[in-house]
Amino acid sequence: MIPVIVTVLPVLLLLLLTEYLWRSNSLRGESARKLIHIVVGSYVAFWPFMIGFEGVQIISAAFLLVIGVSLKFSIFKAIHGVARRTWGEVLFAVGIGLIAVLTNNPWVYAACILHMSLADGFAALAGMRWGKNNSYMIGNYKKSIVGTGVFWFSSLLITGLAIANIPELQADASMYLLWLPIATSVTENLGVNGTDNVLVPLLVFVAFTL
Repeated sequence: MIPVIVTVLPVLLLLLLTEYLWRSNSLRGESARKLIHIVVGSYVAFWPFMIGFEGVQIISAAFLLVIGVSLKFSIFKAIHGVARRTWGEVLFAVGIGLIAVLTNNPWVYAACILHMSLADGFAALAGMRWGKNNSYMIGNYKKSIVGTGVFWFSSLLITGLAIANIPELQADASMYLLWLPIATSVTENLGVNGTDNVLVPLLVFVAFTL
């Protein structure tokens, strides 16, 4: 239990720090929320190497409970402070726990979670910065060519990292590198209201295991 507590402590400290900065008006906007998403998610992606999958499952359940309480009582405004409707924070915790239950390969897990954190986060930041003149709509949600391109490129790098560390995938490396980044990019576009935080890692899991 002590390794689990030590592992989750940096996340708690980061949330407390960002909440303080948010309430003091030093940290605001969707960009700030996405930066937290990137940092926390990238750390979480490597938890199985530190505490094993059982530890990840325990933390994800606790994280889901904390997010639910925070939403109910508006505790962590820094991670909920977004104008549009989204279940992203809740489904992020669900995605972490679900993949930790489904796989026992730490590199498969890492690839799934890095798609949620790095690929999604950098795509959002790039879209906000450079996507105003190349945007398009998916239902009522605005996307951008730049953001989707950054997601595709990030997915390509993450897929390559996973393949390099999963020997059984290496015979079909070119196939994975060709179609998986495209498939994850399309799924991210269609996964509105934060549902991409479950759909994208599930797609990566299925691709790497079935």
